[in-house]
Amino acid sequence: MASSALRLAAVARQTTSRSTIGATRSFSTSRLLLQEATPNVGASPVPKKPVGGIRGGVIGFLFGFSLASSFAAYRLLEEYKLASAALQASVEELQASTEKISAHVRRIEAVEKDLKALSEASASKDDLTRLRAEVKKIYDGLHIEFLDLRSFVWGMQQDVHALAKKEATTLKHEYARDFGCIPVIEFCARFFVFDVTQWNTHSLQFIFLFTTMIKGYSQPSVEAHVPSRRKFVSWKYALGPLDTRSFVPPHSVFWRPRRSSSVRRDAYITWLLTGKCPTLLPLSSHILNEINSNGAAGFQPGAVSIADIQGSAFQSPFAGQTVHNITGIVSAKGDDGFWLLGPQSSDIRESPGVRVFSTSTSVLSLISVGSNISLSGRVAEFRSASDDLFGTEIDSPSSIVVLSKASSTPAKPVMLGKDRPPPTQSFTDLDKGSDGWLSVPNNITQVEKVNATLQPTEFGLDFWESLEGALVTVPAPTALDFPNSFGEFWVRGNWTATGVNGRGGLTITIGPDDVPDANPEVIIVGSPLDGTTNPDVAVGSKLSDITGVILFQFGFYYVLPTTAPTIVSQPNFDVPPTTLTSEDDGCVLTLGDYNIDNMAPTSPTLPLVASHIATHLLTPDIVFLQEIQDNSGPTDDGTVSANVTLATLSAAIANASASGNAQSKADSTEYAFLDIDPVDGMDGGEPGGNIRQAYLYKADKIRLVSGEPGGSLDATQPFLDASGQVQLTLNPGRIDPNNTAWHDSRKPLVAHWQTPTGQQFFTINHHGTAKSGSSSTEGDARPPVNLGVDQRTAQVQAIANFTKSILDLDPNASILIAGDFNEYVQTRSVFAPFSSVAQLSEADVLANIPPVERYTYVFDQNCEQLDHIFVSQAVANRAGGVQVEHVHVNNWAPTLDARGSDHDPSVAKAVADVTMLYFALIETNERGSLAHHPREDQTSPLVGQTRSPYLGELHRQLLCLTTRPPSWPTSASTTPSSGRSGLTIESKADDTYWWLVVSLVRHGESVGNASPEKKHDEDTTDPLTWKGKRQAKALARKWKNTRIEAIRASPYSRAHDTALAIQKANKSKPKLELSEFLIERRTGFVAMELFEHGDFEAASLERNGLGSFPNLDRTHRPRGGGESWNDVEDRARKTFFSLLLEYAKAAADAPSELDLPADSVSYPLDDIPEGIPHVVIVSHNLFLCEFYELLFNWDNASGEHITTRADYRNTEWSRHLLRWHGRDNDLVYWNLQPPPEL
Repeated sequence: MASSALRLAAVARQTTSRSTIGATRSFSTSRLLLQEATPNVGASPVPKKPVGGIRGGVIGFLFGFSLASSFAAYRLLEEYKLASAALQASVEELQASTEKISAHVRRIEAVEKDLKALSEASASKDDLTRLRAEVKKIYDGLHIEFLDLRSFVWGMQQDVHALAKKEATTLKHEYARDFGCIPVIEFCARFFVFDVTQWNTHSLQFIFLFTTMIKGYSQPSVEAHVPSRRKFVSWKYALGPLDTRSFVPPHSVFWRPRRSSSVRRDAYITWLLTGKCPTLLPLSSHILNEINSNGAAGFQPGAVSIADIQGSAFQSPFAGQTVHNITGIVSAKGDDGFWLLGPQSSDIRESPGVRVFSTSTSVLSLISVGSNISLSGRVAEFRSASDDLFGTEIDSPSSIVVLSKASSTPAKPVMLGKDRPPPTQSFTDLDKGSDGWLSVPNNITQVEKVNATLQPTEFGLDFWESLEGALVTVPAPTALDFPNSFGEFWVRGNWTATGVNGRGGLTITIGPDDVPDANPEVIIVGSPLDGTTNPDVAVGSKLSDITGVILFQFGFYYVLPTTAPTIVSQPNFDVPPTTLTSEDDGCVLTLGDYNIDNMAPTSPTLPLVASHIATHLLTPDIVFLQEIQDNSGPTDDGTVSANVTLATLSAAIANASASGNAQSKADSTEYAFLDIDPVDGMDGGEPGGNIRQAYLYKADKIRLVSGEPGGSLDATQPFLDASGQVQLTLNPGRIDPNNTAWHDSRKPLVAHWQTPTGQQFFTINHHGTAKSGSSSTEGDARPPVNLGVDQRTAQVQAIANFTKSILDLDPNASILIAGDFNEYVQTRSVFAPFSSVAQLSEADVLANIPPVERYTYVFDQNCEQLDHIFVSQAVANRAGGVQVEHVHVNNWAPTLDARGSDHDPSVAKAVADVTMLYFALIETNERGSLAHHPREDQTSPLVGQTRSPYLGELHRQLLCLTTRPPSWPTSASTTPSSGRSGLTIESKADDTYWWLVVSLVRHGESVGNASPEKKHDEDTTDPLTWKGKRQAKALARKWKNTRIEAIRASPYSRAHDTALAIQKANKSKPKLELSEFLIERRTGFVAMELFEHGDFEAASLERNGLGSFPNLDRTHRPRGGGESWNDVEDRARKTFFSLLLEYAKAAADAPSELDLPADSVSYPLDDIPEGIPHVVIVSHNLFLCEFYELLFNWDNASGEHITTRADYRNTEWSRHLLRWHGRDNDLVYWNLQPPPEL
């Protein structure tokens, strides 16, 4: 159809030119012939002369011949005129035919537009059939016209050639000039390209090239890219004036597709057949042979592969263009399209797969997974929201040809982790700032605006983009969250991942480059393409391998499984209760923190939340609650009071605690509660709910300091009362409730508390502005939009300022801050005011909770900590420290419906006040040891070992000390000083001393000692080597007959096992205690991660600061929960006093057999002096050195710590006889076995 139009249009151009010539010039004899004939016609007669017979005959003959010649010439001229008229009529008829053909061409264009519109509008099959039939009729009619026109052209050519032979050569020259092949080809090419069909860019370039060669224009060179064996080969050839009749371009310029469209094939043939100029004949025959022998659609120079379409950046270089003959294997198929997989490019940035979007049933019915097909279509970049990334796809697929139903080379998925391991730290290079993807400000640039070249080995977004549309396998995936409402859930595969916690999830942590780890090595599992249903997973569920295609949608990179995976194993859903329990102690306080998710009196989750507080948090002394709704819940009726909500919850806790304990109401815990009603509708949250913070507290353990309660908009402030104590103007109160930081947000609830024995502390209950409306972590905005971050920063600043106002009045004030901050501590800019303004410390860091276990919330791919506890320095530095446990009752649940809230609660234990406490020294046996009230062993949240039972009542009192104990009283007293605890001491005479022998032993060789590059000092499970076990047994045999009353050891495996060897071999059968005071120096997780990454120099600098032996920087505290040397010395001091309390013997003099010098000197002695208790400490080198130097520096008048050369190698030991006098805190010691030295 198009070919006929092409050919007729070319002939029409010839005919039009010919008609123009006929109108301005007639066919006639030449000027020379006319000039020769004129003298014979118009000349004067010659005078007559006498003529003879012969002359008359001759003249008659000549006259007759002339007459006959004239008649013949006249007849020839008439015949010529008739021929010219006939030719003119033919031209006119040809012109009419041309106009008719043009009308047909316009009809063709209209039909093609209709076809395109119908295709885009998903026209019905009947409409397409009707249009195709009409097109066929037009094509048939056009073909008939073409045949008629060709016959006219043939006849016209015969006439012209005949006339040219009869007439002068100038006529032939003019015809050749005006009807030559060059204008025909140029016109035909232009007409075809712009009026008949839509060619791609490469086809247009070829037409230009072709026309240029024919017209003889000068052009330096043209480069054509032609596919050859799935690779592109460059062909360069010079183009100059075409002056040879045998020109044939390189064979490779003409590409032969595997299949063809008949319309396109005819178009090519028609175009080629118009080349009647001898110059084109070799070229035409060459291409015709190619077409006829291969059945191809012609040549399409520069065809592209799927990898070319995807390109090496986020957007396709072919976006908006139509591509043809895209070949690949159908790797997957869905309801709205399918995926093609081509060969893998040598450039890993270019994905081998692409999505083909189509909802047409006629298209999808042609496609089956595994088929090898080719198609054409438009390359598009699509995203469903403005803040999403673009997804590259092929739209409007056409010319689909199934090359084979089942490919001989099946689609092979990329094995993630093995073939392509994902990056583990950053999303993109565009996340600038010290906090990486959490940096503030947000959205300073966009991925699609930059459209950077991919770096798939460095960045997560680049990695997944380089696999967009590809078929992949996620091996042995672990679920990272619960399914959403569409059954989608996040997973990590069996590959290297960072931030993996004990449950199997990924926790947001700080990476080794001191930038928050974005956890980009994860993928969300979408709905299976075959219509099966994903399983109900939980955090930590193990699944079968997932094979599917990568697609960006709804803000994230998805893997769409070809079929649903199955669950291989499930984690343990039994959540153990906290080990941090409330105690009958005046200074130790347990604190709970729980966001209970829009709790109203009728909430179905209320009984479950009550059970959590009773049976898993074990009823802490005070509970910080967030999201308490008013008595009418979300009903917006003007109600603001929440007394019914809190009373209902308190009663449910009492019932749950009674059921969980002794089945008796007498054993239940009934909480009092405290809150401040907000102004209706001003504190955000669910409309009508009026959420607020509240406290539950045990009234027999703590009570409010007397004061006037504040109202909704009343600001409380600290002040000093007449006795110099810090008080609040309103108690309870709110922090600056009119500050714009609290607009449409909850105001912090502040309270001032005291214990029955007079200890006082402050609490601040905070619930930050929500993150709702933030952009996807994998979205276009970089860094991602963290909605409300500026307001949350202002809120933290306001809390820090208020805290500082208390500390300005009392630097030793005990302040506890807890709540749902709705922000990660890794967003360090938000929490900066806490450290810079108020010197607050985070409880998780103080408790040395491993960074990967610091989470209370699971959202998308991350386990994250939104709920935090901070304490003032007085609490942080207090003996006993701060302990924390996150109780995962909700995020370890088997299903979403089994949760009471979307947050996990936390429990902390701390010493609430620093009021001086005296110790009751009660002589209970012949050794004069102090009273000891053992309790059952508990599991330590820090190291997972058994906690020592020696922490009895007196030791708990010891934990309230911050520095060295006060001088003990010298006389019995039962009247406590004002503000004291009331504990007393039974005193002996002024010359009473306390005696004790202490042996300091380092553990045997461990794996970490043997291979220090493989282990870290804080590895609690580092076992003894074979050599280390032999060392421990050798020491045990040596001490077999040495009297030992007790062994106190570090809970780390290497020390514990060494202590066990000594205990089992010793005939005294000493008791073995494990004490966390004896652990190795904590060097913090920053140094630990540097160590694990092999950066030993940086790790050493982080651990020790700028100091070096022997001039140590004793105040340097490594980041991430590390201890300074002074901190380790403080543990040694606490150990020293606890040993005195537990084991020392009171006596006026040393045993008579000892001849002790007056001063502390070496006194070698093999046996333990009779009557003096002997305690063995099995610990680590740094702690043992600090313990020994504590003794060494006891009476140092300068107060400066002197570093000795003591250095304990594996199982080396020292032994010391101690004499301590309580009246003046005087210590004398003798080295029975001096410490080993460097």
